[in-house]
Amino acid sequence: GVLAILAKMMGANDILAIDVDQYSYENTLENLEKNNLSGTVVTQWGTLKHVDHEPFDVILANINRSVILDCLPALYQQLKPDGILLVSGILNTDRKLVIDAAKAQHFSEEHIKEKNGWICVFFRLNIN
Repeated sequence: GVLAILAKMMGANDILAIDVDQYSYENTLENLEKNNLSGTVVTQWGTLKHVDHEPFDVILANINRSVILDCLPALYQQLKPDGILLVSGILNTDRKLVIDAAKAQHFSEEHIKEKNGWICVFFRLNIN
């Protein structure tokens, strides 16, 4: 939810915020209201594998290594060809593991930001 709120504040349109956790879902609704941000669709699904939506141009995911690794096939299915996947919430010590797993799912690493032992990785989906 926090990434959807930030994206909305930065001017993104057609945002779908997806949370699998009930508390996070409710917190996103509250924060959208507090920040007077309308037009963002917020929904809750059990897992990304259950998301029923047209493929996305961009997916922002702030979740831990284990969830990212588990969700890579679903993220692949949810992105348009040449789509962007930005993942954060990854420890720098897990960098190689996450990047190797993403490459196995046809993602290419475009850029990495590191701060205080945490990384954010910009991937692009390559379908050739």
